[in-house]
Amino acid sequence: QIVYNLLSLRFNSRIRVKTYTDELVPIDSAVSVHKAANWYEREVWDMYGVFFANHPDLRRILTDYGFEGHPFRKDFPLSGYVEV
Repeated sequence: QIVYNLLSLRFNSRIRVKTYTDELVPIDSAVSVHKAANWYEREVWDMYGVFFANHPDLRRILTDYGFEGHPFRKDFPLSGYVEV
């Protein structure tokens, strides 16, 4: 489940958008509608591995570029991946 909480100070309104997906189906990016979603979607990709289709710059934002896996997923090992 992916939840977007959008706030407009100009119009004094809030919108909550919920969508569901699985590991195989990408979600369309909200960057074309809301530019500030760029870094948030990158963080979700980096930590959870959720792929956003049509994202302009979907790359790691918090972990190292050579990092393997997504650390906030339940299937990520607690000791991390061991380098040999």
